[in-house]
Amino acid sequence: MTVPHIPYGRQDIRAEDIEAVASVLRSDWLTQGPMVPRFETALAKLCGAGHAVVVNSATSALHIACVALGLGPGDRLWTSPNTFTASANCGLYCGAQVDFVDIDLRTGNMSADALAAKLDAAQRQSLMQSIRDRGIDYVVQEAVTLSSMPVWRDGRLQPRPFTLRLFLAKVGERWQVMPGGFVRIADSADARAVSLQRGAATADAWVLSHGPVGETTLLPTPERMQVQRASGLLPSRAADNLFWVGRYVERAEATLRLVRAMINRSAEADDAAAPVIGSIGALLAAWNAIPDDMNQALTAPTARAVLTRSDLKGSLPYLAGAARSSASMIRDRFSPDAWRAINDLAIMIGTPLPMGPAESAINDRVEAALRIIASLSGLAQENMTQLAGWRFLELGRRIERAIVTCRFVRQFGANLDRGLDTLLELADSRITYRQRYVMVAARAPVIDLTLLDPSNPRSVAFQFDQIEGHLEAMPHMRPDGRLSLPFQITLATAAQK
Repeated sequence: MTVPHIPYGRQDIRAEDIEAVASVLRSDWLTQGPMVPRFETALAKLCGAGHAVVVNSATSALHIACVALGLGPGDRLWTSPNTFTASANCGLYCGAQVDFVDIDLRTGNMSADALAAKLDAAQRQSLMQSIRDRGIDYVVQEAVTLSSMPVWRDGRLQPRPFTLRLFLAKVGERWQVMPGGFVRIADSADARAVSLQRGAATADAWVLSHGPVGETTLLPTPERMQVQRASGLLPSRAADNLFWVGRYVERAEATLRLVRAMINRSAEADDAAAPVIGSIGALLAAWNAIPDDMNQALTAPTARAVLTRSDLKGSLPYLAGAARSSASMIRDRFSPDAWRAINDLAIMIGTPLPMGPAESAINDRVEAALRIIASLSGLAQENMTQLAGWRFLELGRRIERAIVTCRFVRQFGANLDRGLDTLLELADSRITYRQRYVMVAARAPVIDLTLLDPSNPRSVAFQFDQIEGHLEAMPHMRPDGRLSLPFQITLATAAQK
């Protein structure tokens, strides 16, 4: 069903509308006449509802809606501040508390993010009040780390969490622990699933000694521990999360470099910088880092949107949050310093920009974020065991870097003046270029350095060499003996370089 658009500041009154009103005025019914049920029926049909009730005003309609919802004292009504007071008064008529939720500047409607923050705060406040009113109804219990016991599963012994319930009897003025107890054994390795409703098994426990007994363990003793240099098979979920952590962090770095280049060009304040700023803004809009309708010539608002708009999938808050979310799934595979760097990046990007000159605050935020990403890259190279998990992290980084570098070359490689210098800045290749060539940027040497030079760690060719090396170190044969598809693609690309 297509609902027609109703303009706010312009009416649409036709001749048949005037005649319909005039016919009512000429009749014996000014209120509650036969036109009312006819209008209700037509309205219900238009809205696809079973029934419709019309009243004298929109204010009355809102009031009736609140009554139908059971809104009353102790309840809270959230509404938009960008509307008529009737939207708030309808809740006050019912005795409810009214609170306002800020609007989304793009649509003028209530912001979903602002509403979520209000709901979280209200839920916490409601829980705290319930605890104050009747704390006896709430019990707080810390998650207990359970011991495990050997269980025969799938033809071998496997560890399973278990709980032991003891029986006590009151003898005189003291309690006597009965020998033995009731054991519940989890069906899986998840300690939270020790429940009969979730497949847990039961067993009886008997105490066969009145004193301490020797420890029995299935684990190897220290003197019999065998040296291992592998961590076993890498779960597919862990590989996927590592891959996307690499991609998200690398994409965040590329976005930060674009913002820094835009701020630097805006400080030059000449006509030659305007096309480059426009190209940077177009690239940011293309990968959804800024709204499509934003005026890209305004560098400070554009950069601020990239740094603050969490609703855009190419913005820095979204990328940093996505990297932290993926890393949190495999936190045990990162060193404490690496996890702290990922978390610090998300926290810093999510912190509101400080007051003061816009370009200065934005530049400080960008430089600080780039330093965190640089430290994270170094930690991954120096502190992470270079096995399959590290290779998937590197594959994500190398693939994303190759993609963004190709985008940079396509966007700025055609501009013989400022565009080539911007390309060198984005590819972090200025020093190398100046060591090899004259100060003036030329198209062929710049594109060769950023695309084809295998010794430049920022070039596309270098990324493909690294990707080929990581895939070569992994199993790349299919069950039928043929090369896997990723390895075929890598070899084909390498042959075209």
